[in-house]
Amino acid sequence: MAIAEHATLRVDGPGGPETHAFASAAEAAARAAFINEALSWVGTPFQDCADVKGPHGCVDCAMLLVRCAVDTGRFAPFDPRPYPPRWHLHRGEERFIGWIAGTLGAAEVVAPRVGDVVLWQFGRCFSHGAVLINATEVVHAYYAAGTTLVSRLHEPLLDYISDGRLNIPRPVRYFDLWRPTPHPQSGGGGARSATEGAQSGLNALSVSLSADTSPVSRVRSAP
Repeated sequence: MAIAEHATLRVDGPGGPETHAFASAAEAAARAAFINEALSWVGTPFQDCADVKGPHGCVDCAMLLVRCAVDTGRFAPFDPRPYPPRWHLHRGEERFIGWIAGTLGAAEVVAPRVGDVVLWQFGRCFSHGAVLINATEVVHAYYAAGTTLVSRLHEPLLDYISDGRLNIPRPVRYFDLWRPTPHPQSGGGGARSATEGAQSGLNALSVSLSADTSPVSRVRSAP
């Protein structure tokens, strides 16, 4: 399948279908796979350091991102565990950002696009992550809800830190896993390049990448 110079990806949003443009069909297809994988975890209970999908499994926000990245072929298999789930309560070192931007080589962006990773500060450092699935919603494994769910990107608990009197804007950062090429990973067999990972997603999907494509929730695995 030839890769077009430009491609669009259509996703479901609260206000109806949205169309997002990307540099190539490979990137659009890989982002579609990443979003679909995140959506497939909705309803999985929350538990620190877990990564078993479904109502009888458990996952946390970090391992949800790992499973989305690895199970769609974006990165070669790796496992960041063990990690201290309560690090953000006592320490300020940015381990989550170091993993996303350092180990995975993601580029920080100002304006996120669908399929990008969103990180919020909880406690003393950035410690909660999600996948942007449309312009206004994310999928995340959320300890406060006890499950993996779809939330508004700007819901109050994510937007503000409250001390009972004041609502302070919560720091948030955005990362693009498709730019630039990820760094090799230690102990994980190495990461795939951006082109290899995107092409893997393209080969694994049957998706029409035109202005009238089906919503991403309808993207199906190729027979």
